[in-house]
Amino acid sequence: MLAMLGVCGLGLTPALLHARVANNAAGQRARQILPAPMPPGYAAMARRFGVPPMVLYGIALQESAMLFGTWSLPWPWTLNVQGSPKRYATYPESVAAMRGYIAAGIRNLDAGLMQVNWRFHRDKLIDPARALDPYPNIAVGAHILRGHFNATGDWPRAVGRYHSPGDSVRADAYAAAVYRLIARLAPHKEAASG
Repeated sequence: MLAMLGVCGLGLTPALLHARVANNAAGQRARQILPAPMPPGYAAMARRFGVPPMVLYGIALQESAMLFGTWSLPWPWTLNVQGSPKRYATYPESVAAMRGYIAAGIRNLDAGLMQVNWRFHRDKLIDPARALDPYPNIAVGAHILRGHFNATGDWPRAVGRYHSPGDSVRADAYAAAVYRLIARLAPHKEAASG
């Protein structure tokens, strides 16, 4: 799993990761900090499922962002347990925690970068090890997003439904937040293409 961190371009050591998780343990969100440029794995999964890469990455930022200095970046070993965010320093820790929650009968679990819900998408996540593996997690999130787009024909509505398929007020607020994050990423995109 440390290879995934290389994809993110952070080169973080395990000691630094533990410190970052401890500093973010309260589920602190990095809204006022600039989002990090999109790692290449998001673009690859977006192409595979026919979704806009920046939209997919914007959802991951909204769902699981964690602070790394002056940047925020989605954190793969994030769980949301019945509405309570939990961050883990390592893949094995997060998998063990998820297995423990499931063994305790908890099914309302959002897992990984894309915070895919176990109760509703267990058939796609398959098991905690796969649910928290970054690439399968992004793939499942992209698949879900694409399904919402197929149903609505509209990316902002699909983004809102990703979070709240049955509540249009919450869905609209969520989509607005994701698109604000995407707008903050625009300087990275211009710098990369210029």
